[in-house]
Amino acid sequence: MEIKGDVDFLYNLNGSGWSQCKLFLETAEISIFNTHIFNNPIEELISAINKILKGEENVSFIWHREPGGHSWKIVKDKKADILNITIDKFSGDEIRNTETLVEFKIKVRQFIILVYYQMKKIAELLKDKSYNSQGNRNEDFPFAIFTEMEKLVNDN
Repeated sequence: MEIKGDVDFLYNLNGSGWSQCKLFLETAEISIFNTHIFNNPIEELISAINKILKGEENVSFIWHREPGGHSWKIVKDKKADILNITIDKFSGDEIRNTETLVEFKIKVRQFIILVYYQMKKIAELLKDKSYNSQGNRNEDFPFAIFTEMEKLVNDN
């Protein structure tokens, strides 16, 4: 399914090595649960945004589940200020036999703002002891790479 138009993004750090991403695409809602065992999905996403902010036009990353996961491909359209985003899913431990979950287009700045403010929300919530203590959330958030993202967002 290819989506054009309204897009929103929500990211929750659930704790105990899990997190959840929700994409709201026109009339579709996609929920992706991620494990932090094989890699840090938040770090993967922030790194991709940082690369885009530094001028890279093609970025990709993997979010894992147990088993399976999702492969993200983000391609910047050189002529228009648009990102073409494809999210594929795979069901086994190996990344093969992927199936496209969704494809959508979004303005570069819009996607960066959506991701940035969700990450900012998590960073701010982690300052609260009661939030932070639930499931060792602090260990799952990449503060150093988020700080780099903040600087890049503010400089652009």
